[in-house]
Amino acid sequence: MIVNGEKELVGSDNANIKHAVDNAINETPLITVHIKSDTIVDRKVQVHYTISGNISHATLNAALVQYKTITKINAGENGGATLTDYNIVRQFFSTQARESGFFQLQIPVGLDEKDLSLALFTQDDATQKITGATKKGL
Repeated sequence: MIVNGEKELVGSDNANIKHAVDNAINETPLITVHIKSDTIVDRKVQVHYTISGNISHATLNAALVQYKTITKINAGENGGATLTDYNIVRQFFSTQARESGFFQLQIPVGLDEKDLSLALFTQDDATQKITGATKKGL
């Protein structure tokens, strides 16, 4: 697992993961990302955004995220088990960060918009550090 594009950790190292996430959450963002508007037309999320801060060497990433899935396993060694997954990225888009812009993400067939959120975040091109982020339910 990598926290904030910088800190590598083993997924079972709960104490250090918590510490790394807490540190990342408490950092002051270098860039501010704002979703100006998001509308859905023909199962496409149309997003207008603005960004402020030093974006000269930054990438804007956008993820269409499904809150939760439940999968029942019917066969095999895990037959009878139920898997619950959270925050599943269903669509992803990247572009060079600009002060403002527009893009669209297709809502996959079978998903309801009420079960989705939109996450936008910027990353430093050289270090991959997350420099700003925002999230909004659809």
